[in-house]
Amino acid sequence: FGFLQLFTSFYAVTIAASWAAEELDGRLELEIACPAPRVKYYLLRLAAALVAVVLVVVVASGVVVVVVIGSVG
Repeated sequence: FGFLQLFTSFYAVTIAASWAAEELDGRLELEIACPAPRVKYYLLRLAAALVAVVLVVVVASGVVVVVVIGSVG
């Protein structure tokens, strides 16, 4: 499962890099200018990132299980 951990960490870094790109491109200012509190905004972004990482892990784990079952049979 070393590959799965590596893939998950690269995916998490990609998500964080996209957040930094939003700030540099000026798109973040539009979202933060809305009346929603900044803490709520960042918590929602974090929750969305965690859901995405969990989905990637579940799909990758399913692929690993299918490959293992296929190689045994």
